[in-house]
Amino acid sequence: MTTQIVYSEEFNKHNNPGHPENAQRLNAMINEINKSAIKSKLDFIKPEILPEKILYETHSEWMIENIKNLSLEEGGWIDLDTYVCQSDYETARLAAGGMLQACNNVLNQDAENAFALVRPPGHHATINHSMGFC
Repeated sequence: MTTQIVYSEEFNKHNNPGHPENAQRLNAMINEINKSAIKSKLDFIKPEILPEKILYETHSEWMIENIKNLSLEEGGWIDLDTYVCQSDYETARLAAGGMLQACNNVLNQDAENAFALVRPPGHHATINHSMGFC
């Protein structure tokens, strides 16, 4: 059985140490994998950045431009739960691209299954609204 893991150290750029959702979450998982015998059964894949045009198939122009602008500045807050760090626009595209790769690899039977260890989290985003974390 082949399990692919999407991971990049670039994901740690999305970090706010004072927030409950921070880079330590991902670091803890990677540290445990590295200590585990299961590591030899995993296939780590390097994520590829998601083409910008695909973002516009999923999110509104307003939402994309808002994240891009916050990311190009010093970062900021979208709402009380959701922060944006400098360079998050590119980091989020890398995470989304890696998740798409993993899905395609499973669908094409290049992997039996996959798990994406990515940051920033985006599973509560809709077309034009971010909704925090869980």
